Amino acid sequence: FSGLEHVLIFAWISFSYVFFTILEYFFSMEVYNQRSEIEQLRKLSENLEIERDKLSFVITTMTDAVIVLNPDKEIVVFNKAAEEITGLELSSVDGKDIDSAIRFRYHNSIYHFKDLLESDPMPQVITIVNKEKKEIEVEPLLKKVFLPDSVDVQYVLQLKNLSREKELEKMRLNFVTIAAHELRTPITYIKGYLSFLLETAQNKLNNEEKGFLERAFIGSNNLAYLTENLLTVSNIE
Repeated sequence: FSGLEHVLIFAWISFSYVFFTILEYFFSMEVYNQRSEIEQLRKLSENLEIERDKLSFVITTMTDAVIVLNPDKEIVVFNKAAEEITGLELSSVDGKDIDSAIRFRYHNSIYHFKDLLESDPMPQVITIVNKEKKEIEVEPLLKKVFLPDSVDVQYVLQLKNLSREKELEKMRLNFVTIAAHELRTPITYIKGYLSFLLETAQNKLNNEEKGFLERAFIGSNNLAYLTENLLTVSNIE
């Protein structure tokens, strides 16, 4: 080979080495970037999974019934409280149109989900007819949720069980009434004996003892008055 040929060969080898070195560098950087993106996607997926589990836990443990509907008004989420109110299980209503799965009534008339969507203001009380044909009063709260990068909307329907509150209130009133009735008899005995002592023991007691007896009698009268007021209030309610 001539000197020029040696120079050209050396130049070609050098160029090839530099070219492949650069190519290897960019390839390694591309692989690194892809691995970094994959790692970021993996972490994002894990975070989304955690948030989804948190949301699922919150919805499941809520005391109010929560029903989530897709844009076609089909049930996609049905928590435990919703199962208790309706008597239905998620497996039996999943993917079904809400009107075909749950019966609503308002003012003794059939009430559809579209009626709830169009109502303004929203009714404070509607009725659910559960699986056992029992009517349960609920307070509805409806929210529209727009999905990211989409014109579709999901619906979150929350139902607060008012029948349970009414049952608790009834139990409270019954307790007050029973307690007041039970207090009447012993209070009457106390008043009677104190009155008898005030009339018969006047000459046997000193002024201080008479004062104790009179204050006890006044206290028994106040207690009797309070008991009668409790009965009156419970009867009015």
